[in-house]
Amino acid sequence: MRNIIISRLNGGLGNQMFQYSIGRAISFHTDRELYLETGDLDRDTLRQCQIHNFDIKCTLVDEEFLAKRLLWPIKLVKRIPNLPFPFSRIKYIREKSFEYDKGVFDLSGDVCLEGYWQSPKYFVNIKKDIYNEFRISKLTSPYRISVSHQILNGNSVSIHIRRGDYISNPKTNSYHGTCSVLWYNRAMEIIQSKFKDINYFVFSDDLNWAKENIHSRYPINFVENQSDGKDYEDLYIMSLCKHNIIANSSFSWWSAWLNRNPEKVVICPQDWFSVKHINTKDLIPDEWIKLD
Repeated sequence: MRNIIISRLNGGLGNQMFQYSIGRAISFHTDRELYLETGDLDRDTLRQCQIHNFDIKCTLVDEEFLAKRLLWPIKLVKRIPNLPFPFSRIKYIREKSFEYDKGVFDLSGDVCLEGYWQSPKYFVNIKKDIYNEFRISKLTSPYRISVSHQILNGNSVSIHIRRGDYISNPKTNSYHGTCSVLWYNRAMEIIQSKFKDINYFVFSDDLNWAKENIHSRYPINFVENQSDGKDYEDLYIMSLCKHNIIANSSFSWWSAWLNRNPEKVVICPQDWFSVKHINTKDLIPDEWIKLD
């Protein structure tokens, strides 16, 4: 019987994409069967599982699957990862830090992963597979189809502005922080020093703020939020832009990483978090411009 790798999903779509990608990479390199476990998302009132909207190579399961398949007290083990349980074969691996941990590829037997695993180093060797599996074959929103045509027919630059709970939740704000208007102005100046005939496309969960604060002598298209819950389509059309200005957001990150323009310029925040103790050296590709 093949060994299995289980990656536990939580957070928004960008987080889910990282959690899938590390599981997919381990599955590929070790010939394990890949499962994504959705228990945290099933209980989440703010976020939902969206990863299945891509062409992913895995099986989605809930916590009951783990309990029955592995004879494992899942909720107890989550609280106490090193709890010995003699009937379970699985190794429960919680992410140690934000930095790349190559040791996860050397684990034997059945493995369950919990964490965010936000580094492209985990899946660099299956980069083409990840590109293809996160591709959308057909947009369903007429509005997004129209926007995508505009993006593809010009020197398009996406600007992603993440606010939402980064602003409204004091605890989240103190941890993540947000990019200022000055930061976006400086990022746009860098783009404008490199290219002409720019056409900006602004994506944000606070479009009113964006319209009041983001200005340029070049055309700016404020992409209206749709109420269909298909955020993955927004991420996809952002990735179609020639260049990207991204926020400190995993959603932003994936839009830039999936951009297939070989000459793309990506500008991202130097500091991904407000807190200084998190080392994000393995998160940002070397060729991206880090702006403080």
